[in-house]
Amino acid sequence: MANLKRGCRIDRRRARQPAAKDANTSPVAIVKRKRKITSKPPKIDAIVVRADPIKSKLADRELNKRENWPKTTIYQSIANVVMGEGCSEAVKDCVKNGLKPKNKLHCGCGPRDRCEENVNCACYQAAKSLQKAFNHASIWTSDNDLPFNKEQFDKFHCEPVVQCGPECRCKGRCKLNVLKKMDEHEFIIERHDVNKGFAVYTQKDIKKGSPIMSFNGALSGYSGVCKDEESEQYSIVLMDGKPEADLAKALADLPNIDKQYSEQLKKTYAGSKLWINPVKQGSTSRFLSHGCKSKIYLASRVQQNFT
Repeated sequence: MANLKRGCRIDRRRARQPAAKDANTSPVAIVKRKRKITSKPPKIDAIVVRADPIKSKLADRELNKRENWPKTTIYQSIANVVMGEGCSEAVKDCVKNGLKPKNKLHCGCGPRDRCEENVNCACYQAAKSLQKAFNHASIWTSDNDLPFNKEQFDKFHCEPVVQCGPECRCKGRCKLNVLKKMDEHEFIIERHDVNKGFAVYTQKDIKKGSPIMSFNGALSGYSGVCKDEESEQYSIVLMDGKPEADLAKALADLPNIDKQYSEQLKKTYAGSKLWINPVKQGSTSRFLSHGCKSKIYLASRVQQNFT
């Protein structure tokens, strides 16, 4: 799911450091600082997919020509989240550990094992653990859509739900993967007003409470989203750095997960600020419009690993 209220503004103001004074000579002394050593971010290959059709239908036919479209309409359509710029060392280490086979979340259930109720399913165990931690009425399956009201959806932003994925033996074809419903929807991106720009339109009715699309892009830190106006306007907040006691406890108590990795997750979730930047690599959700009365809300889901 995606949030219509995109374009989180980043405060660019920074505290100025007072100049150091040298009492014996000049009023300002220049201090040579050591360069901070940073590691390379982990490599996550982009899963490139076909983009939804995009059309400009303005009265001015000249503006409808593709060469006259805004540069933000040019992007690579991807089906996952990749590593971007500006992530902290803690985040990069957390992603690296999440990519290790021992920390990947996947089940070995067959097509008849019914992951949504199989107590031996690793994904089911993780789903029940988070359900208990957040006091949800049930785990999220294709038999029970999420309730559609703002108060509860605001909570789902920081209360993830677990879903089976393509690395599971069931290939995510079970009822513990509501996201497969997203493939049923058809969208088109059109522009009818030059001031409002391009927007997403559905080709058919969508049931209330259904997941519709993923917000994909580059996982980025502060410097990665305030580097240019486009990144600043298109990016959405993934983690705001505020400690989440329930989430931290849930991650620490998860079954079938390395203790060191769970502790690392807990610290990263509690103190990191992260955004998803879809400017250069993203999905149809990057064209979602802002609305004072949003029709859709953002929900977090866990699939394959907790990073």
